[in-house]
Amino acid sequence: MRRLQKLAVATALAGSVFFGMQTLAYAQAGNVLDAEIGSQIDGAAANPAALSTMVANLVQTNPTLAAAIAKRATQSNPAAAAQIAQAMAQAAPQQAAVVAAAITEIAPQAAAQVAAAAASGAPQEAATIAVAVAARAPASAPQIAASTTRAAPQSALQITAAVSAANAQAAGQIAAQVAVAAAQSGSSFNAGTIAATAAAASRTSAAAVISSVAAATGNSLSTIASQASRGAGLAAQAAASSNSIVQSGLNATAQASTQSGSNSTNQQTATVTTTPETIVQPPVVEENPDPSIASPT
Repeated sequence: MRRLQKLAVATALAGSVFFGMQTLAYAQAGNVLDAEIGSQIDGAAANPAALSTMVANLVQTNPTLAAAIAKRATQSNPAAAAQIAQAMAQAAPQQAAVVAAAITEIAPQAAAQVAAAAASGAPQEAATIAVAVAARAPASAPQIAASTTRAAPQSALQITAAVSAANAQAAGQIAAQVAVAAAQSGSSFNAGTIAATAAAASRTSAAAVISSVAAATGNSLSTIASQASRGAGLAAQAAASSNSIVQSGLNATAQASTQSGSNSTNQQTATVTTTPETIVQPPVVEENPDPSIASPT
């Protein structure tokens, strides 16, 4: 029985530590927040800077709860959605797309801003972030693609290809808005190459996409068509890589949807205080009632 109690204590202590608090909460469930973590987030909600610092620390020590943390923080202060996204993406870039999708689920009206903020925190994940957020707010796909391009201008082709592949019906609008954003943010990719990329990735009419881009950028059709022809090789490469990016983005959205920002109702919580007399109360472990199985000593 003593060995079983020791094992229970060790199990209770296996969890995630919140940095900087005297009371450290450990989450035992995979898809919900520990009640203490939820309370800590709520307590910082009134101060966006403090809230952002808190969730950045939390996601570093609880990466598997990234979506739940992001949702709870956004529920606590919806106006800080973009700030939360940037802080969490910067702290845990590998979770940036999950975080952005989770926040967009709570604040869909801020989708473009959330995508841009997350991409600025993790620019190497910009295209995946754009796909994940657009999956939550498909009507805003062109704006999302443009905002992530402004945050990560050298990823303009990957963003265009991935978002266009996932939202083929809006390829012309996506290319048009990305072309404008790329020009404004100093991207090295011209409008025609962006048009060619959107057409190739979405498998839609190149002429229609070129027309949309020309109208948005104020260039002539012949100029955009010429640029598209010269950039066909780059466009093909970006389109070829878009499938894996789209899949990663959709996986991130699916992962975000499985987590809740609400507290668990049936979850045990182990609490450790920083007082000299630290006491950890282990969960009750029943001995095997079968007398034929010897109890450990």
